[in-house]
This record gives sequence, structure tokens and C-alpha cells, in this order.
Amino acid sequence: MGKRDGGLLSEWCGGITAIDQLIELYPQLNIDDPINSFLFGINDLYSTEYYITFTASGKHFITSNFDEDYNTDGLAENFEKLLFQIAFEKYEQKYFKEVFHFRNGRKEYEASGLNHVTNDRFSEVTRCADRFLLKKVWFSDKWHYIACNNDCTMYVKVDYAVEGFIAGKSKADIEQIGNEICELLEQNPWCMLPQR
Repeated sequence: MGKRDGGLLSEWCGGITAIDQLIELYPQLNIDDPINSFLFGINDLYSTEYYITFTASGKHFITSNFDEDYNTDGLAENFEKLLFQIAFEKYEQKYFKEVFHFRNGRKEYEASGLNHVTNDRFSEVTRCADRFLLKKVWFSDKWHYIACNNDCTMYVKVDYAVEGFIAGKSKADIEQIGNEICELLEQNPWCMLPQR
């Protein structure tokens, strides 16, 4: 794991994802539940540890050692969805000519009143996506809302902050969708980037 993936997992993690290196680090880590948590990545810069955490029912979800510090309840519903989310975020915005980014930090996120525990955190985003005929994709989960059509894609992530992008063929269309999403999520547009 973590080798010959074209940087997909290692670039997202920002550190070590090679299983042989992770095994060597295990004795040095203070893992709360080593039986039910499998370490699959470490970000050296921020000392972030990423885990596949198993529940009593046998299902798993993706967590980090910062979930408690940031009052989050995980990062992704499962490892398969995480890989698709990472690939979508990395490559989809390179496919389209225009990209509209948005991001707010932790303080702005807390001030927005969004709540990680709330299951309907994306209800307004869903209505916006429906209005613009963007179809929600199967690898969305309670932390990610991802939708697309032939002309445009939407990626919204809520974890330690709120961030995302709208990418598309038409600058006017993605600005309209992006500004509406920013208003709904109480975000500020970060930047408009032509990709080519």
C-alpha cells in the first residue's frame, strides 16, 4: 500500500503511506485502540495520523488523531470512498477550463453554525445542485458532497473547515454556482483559477 499509486494517497496524506514504513513506526505511536484502528498514513509536518477504524458491526470509517481536537467524527465513510474522493478532488478540477475555489478556516467554520453531527448539513447544497442539474455521485458521504454533469462539477468538504470547488466549462456558470454555495455555507470565494 502507498507505493506506485502516482502520488494519489501519499500526496493527499502529505507524508508516509508505504506500509513497510508505517509498520516500523507503530511501536513509537500511542494508538488508543490498536486492535480496531489500522494506521494507513502519517503527515510528518502536522503529526497527523490517518486510520481505518472498525466499528463493533465490522464496518469501517476513516478517522485521524485530530478528530477529538477539532470536534469531528471522522473524515470519510470508508476507504473506497476516500480513494474516489481524493482522485476526484485531485483530477476533476484539471479536466475543466475554469475552477472556482472556496475555503474558510476553523474560526469561520465554527462561526457559521455548521455542525459535524448534523446529518442534513448538505441539505441546502443538495437543493443548489438540483437547481443546476448536478447529480450527486455515489462516493459522497456525510463529510463530502460531490455532484456533476457534463458541463460542471461540485466538490464540498466539511471536516476541520469548509472547503471545495466548482469546476466547469463556463466561467459565468461556475461563478453563479460558486457564489450561491459560498452564500449558503457562509464562505468567502478564495480564488478563480483558469486551468489552461
